[in-house]
Amino acid sequence: MFKNYLKTAIRNLRRHPGFSIINIVGLSIGMSCFIAIALIIRAEFQVDGFHKHADRIFRIIRVDKYSSEAEKVAVTIAPLAAALKQDFPDVEKSACFNYYGQALVKYGDKNIKQDFISFADSDFFEIFSYTFLKGDPATALKQTHTVVITEDVAEKFFGEEDPIGKILHIRNMPDVMVTAVIKNHKDSHLHFSIILPFTLYRELGVNIDNWQHYNYTTYVQLSESADPVVFEAKIKGIMAQYDSPETQFELELQPLKRIYLYSDYKYDVHAVHINILLIYVLGIVAFLILVIACINFMNLTTARSSRRAREVGLRKVVGAARRQLIYQFLGESLWFALVALALAVMLVEVFLFFFNSLQPYKTYSLFESKDLVLYLGLLAVAVITGVISGSYPAVVLSRFQPGRVLKGISGQSSGRGVLRKILVVSQFSFSILLIIITLTILRQTHFLRNKDLGFNKANLLVCSLPKSLRGDYVALKTDLLRHRHILNVSACMNLPTWEGPSYLIDDWDGREGDERFFMYHGSVDYDFFDTFGITIIRGRKFSRDFATDRETALIVNERAVEVMGMQDPIGKRMEHYKKNGIIIGVMKDYHFATLRENIQPLVLDLDPQDTSYVILKINPDDLTATTAWIERVWNSYDPEQTFEVRQLKDIIDEVYQTENLISRVFSYATYLSLLISCLGLFGLAAYSVEQRLKEVGIRKVLGATGWDIFNLLSREHLKLIAFSNFVAWPVGYLTMRMFLQNYPFRTSLGIPIFILSAAIAFGIAFITVFYQTFKAARTDPAVTLKYE
Repeated sequence: MFKNYLKTAIRNLRRHPGFSIINIVGLSIGMSCFIAIALIIRAEFQVDGFHKHADRIFRIIRVDKYSSEAEKVAVTIAPLAAALKQDFPDVEKSACFNYYGQALVKYGDKNIKQDFISFADSDFFEIFSYTFLKGDPATALKQTHTVVITEDVAEKFFGEEDPIGKILHIRNMPDVMVTAVIKNHKDSHLHFSIILPFTLYRELGVNIDNWQHYNYTTYVQLSESADPVVFEAKIKGIMAQYDSPETQFELELQPLKRIYLYSDYKYDVHAVHINILLIYVLGIVAFLILVIACINFMNLTTARSSRRAREVGLRKVVGAARRQLIYQFLGESLWFALVALALAVMLVEVFLFFFNSLQPYKTYSLFESKDLVLYLGLLAVAVITGVISGSYPAVVLSRFQPGRVLKGISGQSSGRGVLRKILVVSQFSFSILLIIITLTILRQTHFLRNKDLGFNKANLLVCSLPKSLRGDYVALKTDLLRHRHILNVSACMNLPTWEGPSYLIDDWDGREGDERFFMYHGSVDYDFFDTFGITIIRGRKFSRDFATDRETALIVNERAVEVMGMQDPIGKRMEHYKKNGIIIGVMKDYHFATLRENIQPLVLDLDPQDTSYVILKINPDDLTATTAWIERVWNSYDPEQTFEVRQLKDIIDEVYQTENLISRVFSYATYLSLLISCLGLFGLAAYSVEQRLKEVGIRKVLGATGWDIFNLLSREHLKLIAFSNFVAWPVGYLTMRMFLQNYPFRTSLGIPIFILSAAIAFGIAFITVFYQTFKAARTDPAVTLKYE
């Protein structure tokens, strides 16, 4: 029986190749989009799932209660990990982790600047189950002058050589020996390339016994018998014992598996990630696109129902039962779904290739995992899609009455026409909703990249300033300024892409009660404000004419003045993390962090020796020659340093990589949903025209023009699109209003977005139905009425 159903399906596919291709393409696009997004979602939920004891691993979170709203921070102090392990039997293992940043790494004649250099306690690799390609995780970080590297770093420095036992020289550090090589893990919330023993920090002059310096990430692995809720209650107020009785810091546990998708804490260590809300939205989008594809199949199949009505009638006459006809049509849809699955798999591979090229942090693959459950899931998607998409046509076609269809009377009822219109309205409503979402995200991304930040980011170049060059900064700056296209040179501690370090301030002139708050800080040189174009609205800038500026001068932003409640801040004293200082100026608020955060209180002091970046304001003419000049000057001071210069605007744009990824994903989803919806509208138009061909012939005989016919047949479909807009607009408005609420600085939901979404929908719908209606309007009445 199945063989006969398969033969019938293949015969119909050959007899109507155009119809079959449209059906298969519609299903394959919907399935490919669903599979690709499902793979991304699956991979995101699997982050950190490979660790053997993942359910027992937690990160310690600091909760600051110095203001009315508690603020959660992902960093703690370095000694906390050892203290928890020593004082609480529930803690089986603990480890402190810290990103060092980038540094120049040398081996032989290779001198490469390496990102994501990190430090970790010896228990780190006993807690986390990273795959060791060489070496022993139990001893890898036990010795101070050792290092663990990833396979990427091993290949970069050693090629085919065995890296174990080789000596690496990391700038400003003692030489270290490679003791282990681990596999690249892009399915981890931690991204590192080189991990050094935490004890090495002592030789670098870092006081890792300091209970006041909050700059480290603490992980604990609890014992099997430990209850996380009970343990969290035990450590909640422990900082009063470790730090001071007056502390208002509390501790919380964050499960390892919730760090990547659910964490929005300050100073978090993980790189670009997808928020859990976006995961839910992506899941809904994937489901809707698959449903749209199934609806298309129904519309296209029922649109050609009159062509198969006689076939059904003849089959019933010769004894076919309705159940057999249902099986036949379901079998055909399953056959179409399996063919569509094969095409969808190819489309997924192409899509994932392009998607992986857009972001460096993760790699999504369909076949790399060789997961049998995944492959069975693909087959299940095809079967479910085939059953859903074929169920309605099977029920409809199998109900045709032989006596009516063999006399040429349509087997359709008006109620089913209404259902098809509802389905098309649903399709286009979803598509218009995606257009609104995509346009809003693109507008917000454009807003983030082009908003006035309070400084001029154009024509600014950035070079990292290593510690070895800070002593020569003044001479380096003098040499750089000799080039006619270099207009200004300055130095700063942090780039305006990060919230920077902060300290708790509780001492300033005019303080009332027990007020305290966190003050962000940074160090700059004399020309910082001129280089960035930041406005001083009160007082003055740092000046070489005042010798005391290097010792006591501070410049604060408007927000800091507001929080401290100062009416006339110039000359007032305030606590600084280095020393008490005097406010000499107030700068206009500028965005020293990302636009995802509100502007916070900020204080700047004058200390070029405590800076990390050199900023050069240039004339953009002949940028290549200017950059070459900068490199020659730089190398004359430090020939071993790998020179790297970047434009500040490019660095700022990279901060919004997540928004760019989101906009691209939704753009692709919108294109696909529109394409699939157009196929559905094409099916409805084909059905409508096919049902009214004789009516068209009669109207033309009675004098109707081709335009009259075109207008008659098109009007109904355009009404459906108009109704789809009225359905999609309020949903889109509410959805994107909630989305934009996540940004303190956001674009507006303007009317143009909704008008443009309607115009796109109408334009595409008009093009879609134009061919069918124009063809019907041009048909000779003699052809359609020759049998009447």
